Amino acid sequence: MECKYCKKKFNPISKRQKYCQAQCVKNAWNKRNSEYLKLMRSEYDRRYRKRHPEKVYLMNKEYLKKKGRTFSIWNCMKQRCYNKNSKDYSNYGGRGIIICDEWLNSFDFFNSWARKNGYADNLTIDRINVNDIYKPDNCRWITIQEQQKNRRKKDL
Repeated sequence: MECKYCKKKFNPISKRQKYCQAQCVKNAWNKRNSEYLKLMRSEYDRRYRKRHPEKVYLMNKEYLKKKGRTFSIWNCMKQRCYNKNSKDYSNYGGRGIIICDEWLNSFDFFNSWARKNGYADNLTIDRINVNDIYKPDNCRWITIQEQQKNRRKKDL
C-alpha cells in the first residue's frame, strides 16, 4: 500500500491504516488544518470587505497616505494600464498603453525618476507622446491645467 502523505510504499497493519508512520499522520493533519485556516481567513476577509466597504476604503486611503503621493500615482498608473475592471482601462490598457518594465516592477525606480525630474505635489504625470508607453523619456510633470489641454480629439 502507498502512504497518502509521503507516497512511500508500506505494509499496513490494518485495512484502515492510510499513513506509513505517526509523523505522516501528524504532517497530513497539520497540512489539512493550515489549508482550512487559510480558506476560513480569506472567506472572513471577503465577507468583512463586503459588509464594511467604507472601512476598507479608509484603510486603503491611510495606507496610500503613508506611502506618499508618488506611490499613489504609480499605483493608479498600473491600474489604468493593466486592470481590466478599472474605469480608465479602455483609454489606456485597452489602447495598448503599458508601463516600461523598469517602472512596472519597481516603485523605487519610478520614485527616483520622479524626484530627479521635477516632481511636486501640484503636478501630474503626463505622456509627451499620447500614443507611446509610460517610460522615462516619454513622461514629464505638468499642472492639472496643462493636462486638461492635452486631450485626444473625440469624434461626435
